[in-house]
Amino acid sequence: FGFLEPPLVSRGGGLLSSTGLAQLLCSPGNSLVDPAKRFLFQDMTWPLSSYLIETSHNTYLEGNQLSSRSSVLRYVEVLRAGCRSVEVDVWDGACGEPVVKHGYAVTTEVLFEDVIAAIADHAFVASDYPVII
Repeated sequence: FGFLEPPLVSRGGGLLSSTGLAQLLCSPGNSLVDPAKRFLFQDMTWPLSSYLIETSHNTYLEGNQLSSRSSVLRYVEVLRAGCRSVEVDVWDGACGEPVVKHGYAVTTEVLFEDVIAAIADHAFVASDYPVII
């Protein structure tokens, strides 16, 4: 570590200080990203199947898929975290209105209209890229 000077190395020399270690770990030479591709944010010219897409399964559920509570807030949370694919399981509600729930389970249900409104309001907060429903 002869190219580093205090406080990046210990006064006795030969050992990295905590500041030196932090600088070394965060330096451009230690990057996981290929420097030639660093400024290429997204190449969106490939087919959809070529991309890793952050998805959510049973998005509406707050817990297990057999007996947990359904919530519109789960859509808000996952979309604001950058998720680009959400699941909406639509069923006929008791009053003829569409509802979102996990079928044939004892989970609660939420109105389809509320889910779609939440998606519309929060889909593009974290990302400009499309949402797959």
